[in-house]
Amino acid sequence: MIRGLCVGVIALAAACSSSPGDEPIDPLATAYCDACSELSSCERVVTEALTIVCPDETRAWYTCATDNACDEMPCELEWAERDLCMGRAPKDKVRVRILSVRVFNDRCSANIGYRGTGPTREGHTLPENSISSFLAAMDEGADGVQLDAAITKDGEIIVMHDDTLERTTERVRDTPEDNDCTGCVSAMTLDEIRACRLVDGAGNLTEERPPTLLEVYSAIGGNALINVELRVFEATSECPVGTDPEELVTAVLEEVTRIGGEDRTIFSSRDATAAALVKTERPGYYSAIVSDETGEAEVEQAVELKQDAIHPDASVPKDTVTSARDADLQVNVLVVDTADLTDAQIADLMEEQIAKGSTAIITSEPAILADALAARVSSLSPYPSFRLGPKARRNSRVLRVFAGLGGPAFLVVEAAAQPRVRRAVNLGLSPFFGRLEAECFDRRQRVADLLDQPGPLEPLGRHVGEDRARMQSSTLASGTSAHERR
Repeated sequence: MIRGLCVGVIALAAACSSSPGDEPIDPLATAYCDACSELSSCERVVTEALTIVCPDETRAWYTCATDNACDEMPCELEWAERDLCMGRAPKDKVRVRILSVRVFNDRCSANIGYRGTGPTREGHTLPENSISSFLAAMDEGADGVQLDAAITKDGEIIVMHDDTLERTTERVRDTPEDNDCTGCVSAMTLDEIRACRLVDGAGNLTEERPPTLLEVYSAIGGNALINVELRVFEATSECPVGTDPEELVTAVLEEVTRIGGEDRTIFSSRDATAAALVKTERPGYYSAIVSDETGEAEVEQAVELKQDAIHPDASVPKDTVTSARDADLQVNVLVVDTADLTDAQIADLMEEQIAKGSTAIITSEPAILADALAARVSSLSPYPSFRLGPKARRNSRVLRVFAGLGGPAFLVVEAAAQPRVRRAVNLGLSPFFGRLEAECFDRRQRVADLLDQPGPLEPLGRHVGEDRARMQSSTLASGTSAHERR
């Protein structure tokens, strides 16, 4: 399907871009095309790309690619800055993922499992922050999971909530004798912590080790959201070495980037310094501040630190949620301290968060939230299973393809065609969006903002070095690009 779309869009670009009165060819387009492309319409397409969408950032990328003999590797910074300008950085993709769960998956809120299926507690068979708990949360209907990331003595990242091991782990027979699986995370190496085993809510030893980030991302595949909460511990008498926020943030960002998980990762922290460092080191990554306080000051702080969201407690007032949404912040509410509540009370509490306009709920009970969302959708649906009509289904798929494209080589969307695409999408989805906006979340949630963003007008050939030879036989007249024949 995507290959066919690419071919059709390239042909559309050629049809729309050739007309009398076209602007002169940009000298940079000539230089780039002479060095890097055999495509007959290269100069015209590159000229349009340089003038229509994020011209400064686009020019910087083409200049870098030309100066480096079509080698894209030295130009990653320029590409990231262009993605950020176009609203297609990792943070934007995470925002779209959260929005698409609410809209395209017939939901009123994203469902994120807190430490999987919640903290290690009496009557609960799964250890917190374990692979089994994360997988169980996904099986129960979660759209993603929340985990805690701490840094070890040797600078490695371990998934663990506390600053000590006592509550969540025990030693086993083959654990080295000098390691009793107690003490401070900051005083132990990754290998020492991994030699321990997690315990369940009854204190029974399991076969699971405290996991690494790589293990979690590998186990929770696909498009599932992963909320990595950065654990910054103060120095105490028991643990005299506190967490260096810069060391922690740098290590986590490098690991997630190496894994390739930035497009689905929510970085968050209760430590304002750590949350701010995420944006300092990786401005295009999604970051949120976690807080038990739920007032306007927290919204102002998040805006000042250029955050993408706030993660307040369930007591957050609706006015605060509204202020945050008006400030272009997503609001992912924590509904986690629910051990003393009945299932019905928990469901009611979740309903309150949806009614306030929250974008996601981070919960110890993803199964209850999944059931509550399903019941809510069923009661709102004008269709038996709340499915879109054929036209809306078709256009929603088109929108998801456009929203998810991350720069395939030689994909070009001519700007003149973009309003037609947006009108078609709006025509098919407007009744659907209108009902969701009226019934599921605050009207200030403007799905139209997503639809009105510029389409993916791509630089011609981010991967030119490897594809140039294949392009030599490519012609638009044949309707088949070298990229399509790979």
